[in-house]
Amino acid sequence: MEEKSPSISRTTPSDRPNDGHFWRRQALWLVPALVACIAGTVALAATKNGVNLATILAVPIGASGVMVGILALNLSSRQRKATAETADPYPDQPRQRRYAWEKWASAALSIVLICSGAVMAIVFTDEDPDLAGPNAEEYLTGIVEVGINGEYPGWSYGDDPSGYNGFDVALARWLGDKFDFEPKFRKVDPASRLPMIEQGAVKLVVSNFSINSNALAKIDMAGPYYQDESAIWMNFEKRYLIGNTPHRACVARNTTNADKLANSKFYDPDERSSLADCLSDFFNPSNDVALMVSDKSILEAYRGSTSVPVTVFDGTGADVMLGGTENYGIGFPNGYVELCKDLSDAIDEFIETQWSSVFDENLRSRGVSTQGHRPSGTSSANCKS
Repeated sequence: MEEKSPSISRTTPSDRPNDGHFWRRQALWLVPALVACIAGTVALAATKNGVNLATILAVPIGASGVMVGILALNLSSRQRKATAETADPYPDQPRQRRYAWEKWASAALSIVLICSGAVMAIVFTDEDPDLAGPNAEEYLTGIVEVGINGEYPGWSYGDDPSGYNGFDVALARWLGDKFDFEPKFRKVDPASRLPMIEQGAVKLVVSNFSINSNALAKIDMAGPYYQDESAIWMNFEKRYLIGNTPHRACVARNTTNADKLANSKFYDPDERSSLADCLSDFFNPSNDVALMVSDKSILEAYRGSTSVPVTVFDGTGADVMLGGTENYGIGFPNGYVELCKDLSDAIDEFIETQWSSVFDENLRSRGVSTQGHRPSGTSSANCKS
């Protein structure tokens, strides 16, 4: 008896998967996935304090890879269905029921992706305390290393850490009383302020530290607590050494004034590691350093501490060309937004309640003029994310 071969059902054009139907099915998971991907990326981009570009790009790249992989598998499966010539194993089962699992899977995936995107948006757009760094009560505890210059009369000077006095020292001690910590003072010269903060050698720097873009690129700063301007100091007994421009002028390295001299056609900067090095040669009658450049209040306080005849020239004059306001701030590690806010509020309180008496005791008594030094308040723009 002749065996009948099984009937083979060939795929006809009408049986092949419909393009519109295929892409509608893919849209069930693709659209929610794209929405979740975009929402997650926007949320990460808006996140403050430390989310870098690599982290942000990882979301769309990873999600796109998954979506492209799933889509490629579906396209491959669709192509096999369109070209295969096989018997229909379930001829009596309606086609709609056969693909019901795909709809349920797509719906479940959509819900998961949408919920994930919503949770990510809520978590990352909220200001995470961990990402904003510690606040003052968390960061300033116990004994706190505070960097000061330690050699500026009226600002921070003395024979030992326990005997330091001056405007910066008084501010640091006032902060210690407010936030319940004990400041331990440590000398830092201008060149070492940034690396000592970055390396964690000191927690705060209160040292005639100007708030500027160079500093804010590496650390955070709260302030200003004092405002000043550049000035030229001339040793009157060495005036015969001052020749034609550019004038040789001593200046501390890694300071705003050093940058100003470097960009001035009137002066030839003689950079030293600290202002104390300039002072040693400035007051030495056998040395040819006759000009010094620093902030006006620093020079005026020094002048009130010496008997050597010196003259302080305003840094904004046409013959000096070193204008611009110096805004002193407190330096601390980068990304500590909560600490910046707390210190800014504290500085505002200090300006309102303590500034005048601290100024009179430490600076006015040394001949520093009272004009233009007291800030109206701190700037919230310094507390960057």
